[in-house]
Amino acid sequence: MPAFAETAADGAVSAAVGATGASATITYQDSCHLRNVMKGSTAPRKLMKSVAGAQFCEMRESDRCCGSAGIYNVTQPEMAGQILEHKMEHANATGAQYLLTSNPGCLLQMKLGIDKHGRGGDMKAMHIVDYLYERIASPGGES
Repeated sequence: MPAFAETAADGAVSAAVGATGASATITYQDSCHLRNVMKGSTAPRKLMKSVAGAQFCEMRESDRCCGSAGIYNVTQPEMAGQILEHKMEHANATGAQYLLTSNPGCLLQMKLGIDKHGRGGDMKAMHIVDYLYERIASPGGES
């Protein structure tokens, strides 16, 4: 079964988010499963680049694990915390207002990273589908 981003990048959703939108810088944390197992790293980027008013900034090492890894962050919290701290250095360097991902575990890990190592409330972690929904439902992009 294809991931949402693959299907959406091929048509209707990318056309809908192309309407209008407030200016924002977005970045993306790959889901290890989507990237490595499903070979789906291109579609989310294509979709994000189609959002009107959004500037996509590729995060350095976005293809590396954020430390969630299923339950790794529960069974190995110290190591997961070190991985997350390193990941947030790269996320913060993008200057993005939104850190998007397509995996619930990564999303929780990114939210924790923003709380612990973020830029003082200037960044919000969101699932890519939620971000796109907000852009379609509220073309001004207010969240």
